[in-house]
Amino acid sequence: PVLMALDAEVVIYGPAGPRTIELKDFYLGYKKINLSKDEIVIQLKFGIPNYKNHKVQNYKVSQRRDLDISTLNASFNFCMQGEKIQGARIVYGGVAATVIRLTAIEKQIEGQVISKQLIAEFKKRISAAIQPLSDLRGSAEYRKLVAANLFEKFMNEIMEELSESEI
Repeated sequence: PVLMALDAEVVIYGPAGPRTIELKDFYLGYKKINLSKDEIVIQLKFGIPNYKNHKVQNYKVSQRRDLDISTLNASFNFCMQGEKIQGARIVYGGVAATVIRLTAIEKQIEGQVISKQLIAEFKKRISAAIQPLSDLRGSAEYRKLVAANLFEKFMNEIMEELSESEI
């Protein structure tokens, strides 16, 4: 999720030479990747965000603090212009067969101004957009709730930071 939120690219080398694909296009399904048997991954490329305008945060939820497979994880990368969201990356792990990026929701939130109402609306949209499975680590409903709540936590952190900068 972290690398996907940073728009990472995978450089692959094979008999036809190198090719580059976005990380979001590398995972095709459960245990399926965009790599033929005669190719290898030779590089991951990503940019370091400008922390003046970008708000980047990663979260891991698991039953134990350390050395545990996460129940759910989330990565957010927002480009801000004051209280306005200029660009958004919303990525979750543990809610589908592979890591997913919510590109439709990203497009819907871009251009919006952060508010409590916006947060409440997009929590609903995120819950509706993901269809997690239940397993030993957590139920589907639990994962939906946590995914929405992590989004809310991230947005509240941005709002708090913005209010502190106005003081």
